[in-house]
Amino acid sequence: RVFDAATGKVLRVLEGFDGAVLGVAIGNVAGQAVVAAGSDDDTVRVFDVATGEALRVLAGFKGWVSSVALGNVAGRAVVVAGSGNGTVRVFDATTGEALRILKGFKRRVASITLGDVAGRAVIVAGSRDHTVRVFDAATGQALRVLVGFKSGVSSLALGYVEGQATIVAVESSGRTVQVFDAATEAIKQGGTRRG
Repeated sequence: RVFDAATGKVLRVLEGFDGAVLGVAIGNVAGQAVVAAGSDDDTVRVFDVATGEALRVLAGFKGWVSSVALGNVAGRAVVVAGSGNGTVRVFDATTGEALRILKGFKRRVASITLGDVAGRAVIVAGSRDHTVRVFDAATGQALRVLVGFKSGVSSLALGYVEGQATIVAVESSGRTVQVFDAATEAIKQGGTRRG
């Protein structure tokens, strides 16, 4: 469902999945507001937010799609999706063309984000294999692996704190949050919730 954030009114119901929707992202593709939604039917569907029309189905996954991100890489709108088989797939958001497959995970990719580190577009993905991996978004090159997690990574974010690119990762236990310098891999802060 798409809601009006100011009023809470339902604007659209996006349909067409053969399973549960597990991940969603909203963004702009060629001047058009879109929603990309990943499902346990092993697809990502891209919808026009204004009309609710399904624009394309992104397939080729060998496992359910649990996380989705939308963004721009080198002037091209992309959909990035993490899958249950431990891969990340990158698609051209305008055409649906599959651009690359990112590998290296041993278990499901549970969380994904797309952003910028020191002027370079990157994909950051967290997995149930207790790692966070950072890839060059334009080439797919693996840049670094963040380790030290005691359980799988269920959620993450990439942003700037005091001018430094920062990755925040939450372990699936829900009790630990770690903060990393995205450029150096150094742990900036880690904390465990008690109780």
